[in-house]
Amino acid sequence: MSFCTHTSHIFLNSVLRKQKNMLKKKKEPKTPVTTWSVFLNFLQQLSLAEKSYIEIGFLQNKHKSFLRKRCKYDRIYNTSSNRQLRYLDILNHIETIIQRNSLGFIDISMTAVRAVFSLECEILEQLFKALTELQRLQFLPSLALIHGAHTRLNAWESKMQNRERLKGAVLSKFSLYFHGTLAQQTTPNDMRQLCSKLQHDYYQKMVTFQRKYDAACVILLSDNQVSCDTTDYDSFPIIVSYPPRSPPQLDMILKMISETANDLLNMDKVIYKFSSQEQCTYILTTVEPNIYLVIFV
Repeated sequence: MSFCTHTSHIFLNSVLRKQKNMLKKKKEPKTPVTTWSVFLNFLQQLSLAEKSYIEIGFLQNKHKSFLRKRCKYDRIYNTSSNRQLRYLDILNHIETIIQRNSLGFIDISMTAVRAVFSLECEILEQLFKALTELQRLQFLPSLALIHGAHTRLNAWESKMQNRERLKGAVLSKFSLYFHGTLAQQTTPNDMRQLCSKLQHDYYQKMVTFQRKYDAACVILLSDNQVSCDTTDYDSFPIIVSYPPRSPPQLDMILKMISETANDLLNMDKVIYKFSSQEQCTYILTTVEPNIYLVIFV
């Protein structure tokens, strides 16, 4: 636990104990409710909520504070449920929050809170920047940003067991998008073991899906912002596929993506194409604005 976080815990625990003692002295069985007693009761709840915030307890489902329903962190959760997630928009919001509040902790007693606030914002900023670079399939920038977030997480609150939830999600996506690159750095067995320790082993999910439903191939492709009028399919890199090979139907798949580009703008839409010549059904959908999942059976 960092010194700032430890100090904030001591301070809050001390305040909480004093408030409880004051509340016990003021509470009598038949004493009428006064403005002062109402204020003390609210102060105790506020202190508990603040203590919960410092411990990041409000992110857990077991305990809900009286301010839980109005917590602004809900906005991040609600946004994450939307498949059409725009990382740059979220980054702009985070940067706005940092700018608006960077000078809001002038009092020396707020030093510990300022340290926690700064770390939280920096961690979110680093991870959403990493997601932006992942969307652009940039290996080294993504890796550097994930490392930066990891360094900041180590300096952050150590009690929260699932404090690395967002980092785990970014690492899981990183391991899928750059599976081929990472696999070249180690043995297949070690690669499987490393991926199995991730929050989500997306590559193994792809393998399991392909085997369970006997699909001919499952592929992730990137259009690299290619115009729909172009026939230069070399700029459609295969991000990852299983079985791990370039399918002979690749030209047909890329043509389908170009022909259905407008429909694929809707990320919730799944397109089915049947080839009577090959007696094969192609299933296409958009994973991210420039990345497509294709399954053919």
